[in-house]
Amino acid sequence: MNPRSSRLLNTDMFPGQRRLGCIAVLQCLSTFYVKDAFSLSTISYRMISDYTGLSMSTVQYLISYLSAHGYVDIAACTGAVRLDPDTWFERSSRCTRKLYFAYFVSNAPACLRDKNSLVPQSRDCPIVLLPDYVEGCCSVTVASNFNAVYNTYTNRESCCRAPPPDPIEYIFEPKECLCDSTTPMQNLWYLRSVCSRDLIILFRRQLLVLYGSGYNGTKGSDFVDNGNCICILLNDHVIDHEESVDLLAFPECEKTRDANWESYKMFNGCDLFLDTASGIAYVGNYCPYKARLYHERGTTGCGTRFIEVNIEGSGCAESCSNTRR
Repeated sequence: MNPRSSRLLNTDMFPGQRRLGCIAVLQCLSTFYVKDAFSLSTISYRMISDYTGLSMSTVQYLISYLSAHGYVDIAACTGAVRLDPDTWFERSSRCTRKLYFAYFVSNAPACLRDKNSLVPQSRDCPIVLLPDYVEGCCSVTVASNFNAVYNTYTNRESCCRAPPPDPIEYIFEPKECLCDSTTPMQNLWYLRSVCSRDLIILFRRQLLVLYGSGYNGTKGSDFVDNGNCICILLNDHVIDHEESVDLLAFPECEKTRDANWESYKMFNGCDLFLDTASGIAYVGNYCPYKARLYHERGTTGCGTRFIEVNIEGSGCAESCSNTRR
């Protein structure tokens, strides 16, 4: 069984089901793991559920099990966890279970993996299923008396079926553009920042904010996935203490005096101003000294518009130039 199937597992699961569920969770945490960066490796339970296809109750059960055995570290904030290779290594002495899970998880302690361990694959890489050799069963049938037309169908039916594939961990591949075939939040899992020259700067901390906080009883991630909103993106170097209400705006453009200006009401009651001609944003009411450069990252099929803004003051030079003109 592929652990990324949509089949939900009960907390009262068989050992085999639990093993597969644990592998799915560990592979998810490994995919999004950043070495020596605990905060960037911390993933929301909700995100794990969406990624693996497991129910929230199952994810919570599996994380409790994995935490008790030293594989993961539950964050102080509610509902988030990260892979913990250090504790995994410390508690691995003479424990075959630790070796078993390490076989499937690329960011498990290196000493528990060898050249035969599974390695991450690209999502575009096709899976080739080969039947295992079983005594008395083979992949080819040879007729002893070849006196008729060779019936390939009959002979295939008499052979062993290929076994199900091992659980796969996918290579993390950052993306610059949005994909309409996935949800807005799934886009944000992989979207890299264009405000930084560093190719690995992402929006991990904002993911935690959107999954963990909300507005009027609804999580920020739900507003993003339901569409019909503007999501203000702050990369991992820019974000500070913002909550979901500081990162979301209503999509209706308010009237402005200048055709090059757009004004939107944010969930926190402040305003988002966009100077479309100069690429400058004012987040949280107009203030010339807090002008930010911004980039349109696109709009998803459901209507969510992503706008990435840089640090405060990054647009001051352009703002002053516009004022002099």
